[in-house]
Amino acid sequence: MEQQSQQPIQEKIENKIPIKTNWKLFATVTLVAVVVSVGGILLLRGTIPASIVQTTPSTSPSPNGPVPSPQPQTLNTSTWQTYRNDEFGFEVRYPNYFTIHMQTLRSFKAKSSHFDWLELTLHPQQLDGFRYINATGSFSFRYNAPQDRWIPLPSDVSQALAPEKKQVDNLVFYVAPIGDAAVSGEKIFLEDPQKRFVIELALYSNKSYRDCISPCPEQKPYSSNETLNQILSTFRFVP
Repeated sequence: MEQQSQQPIQEKIENKIPIKTNWKLFATVTLVAVVVSVGGILLLRGTIPASIVQTTPSTSPSPNGPVPSPQPQTLNTSTWQTYRNDEFGFEVRYPNYFTIHMQTLRSFKAKSSHFDWLELTLHPQQLDGFRYINATGSFSFRYNAPQDRWIPLPSDVSQALAPEKKQVDNLVFYVAPIGDAAVSGEKIFLEDPQKRFVIELALYSNKSYRDCISPCPEQKPYSSNETLNQILSTFRFVP
């Protein structure tokens, strides 16, 4: 009787051993899987490029300070043509796709075969009191130097249409949009350091090619939105 009562107990003990062994094996495998998963996540995070998560702090210009103009893309302008005016003491480079159309002491005009135009005009006066007239002549603005402000004429013209103060490198100027549905571009006004004259520089292109049905006789202009900034980056006053 005593041997019979001990035999079931022994069988129960032997049956429990595999269960404990399987449980330990399962826990070990689970722990390894968790460690591998966490390690993989951390490794993945470590491989994310810094440029994706990096943020650039914004800078707010002062109310009367110039708005930084978009910096021109890296471009080799050393091979560009040079316009130099020794009488007024400055020079500026411009792309090789332009050919000179007209040049005098106070004006310069060039154009490309793809309907780009570059125009430079010299005004022998200070910027203070200088008058900017829009292309249609429907309104104008007069610059007030003490206030650093363009006064609209007539007075009900929106100030949003006034030339905007900008800067490329150390060059401070005022820029106004020009053009219509077919032609668009920008015009800048720049005063020399001695306040003897104002340089008016305009770059505009034919945009009507966008509405043309192929084949189109009007080709896409060479100039882009960055071309004027690239030209201004080469501007310098000379002795």
